[in-house]
Amino acid sequence: MSGETVLTREALQKMQVDYFGQFLLDNAHFLEEMYHKLKGETLKEEIKEVNGQKMLVTVWKETEGLTPMLNDAGIDRTMQVLSLSLTANSATGKMDDFVLRSLAFKTYILLVKEYELHYEDYGFTSQSQLYMLSHLIFTNILLHLSKSTDMALLKELFSSYNIHEIRGNQPQQAQEPSMTL
Repeated sequence: MSGETVLTREALQKMQVDYFGQFLLDNAHFLEEMYHKLKGETLKEEIKEVNGQKMLVTVWKETEGLTPMLNDAGIDRTMQVLSLSLTANSATGKMDDFVLRSLAFKTYILLVKEYELHYEDYGFTSQSQLYMLSHLIFTNILLHLSKSTDMALLKELFSSYNIHEIRGNQPQQAQEPSMTL
């Protein structure tokens, strides 16, 4: 072979499982999505030329006619609170449902108090807007943290990886799919 890098099936499977786990457990994707949504942006597909070929690329774009509920100062403060609340530990910690809900609710209360204290500074136009945004953020935090309930997601990932690893080490004829009704 002339300088080619060859990956074994097992190495490729491990990379895929590791990437999948990192993607699910890393809060950066969630925080990035929240940031863009607070700015009033949505994902849109655009045709771009990459290395001489036209490709469909997904990018964040402002949504026409949509005014963000917060100005940049409010968005920056919200993101600061969220990034400090949603750490890697909160994604992988062993929390029961009560602790998880308490953490989400405390973050919600911090944001509501911050929004009320800086109502005009953050560009709110009504109290209902303030509470609606706070509730939507709370719901998203709660749903995001729910993957940490009793480490269910981590257990599932490791269980799936172990089953996949065991199946990968079996002889080829034993890997036929089985179906139960």
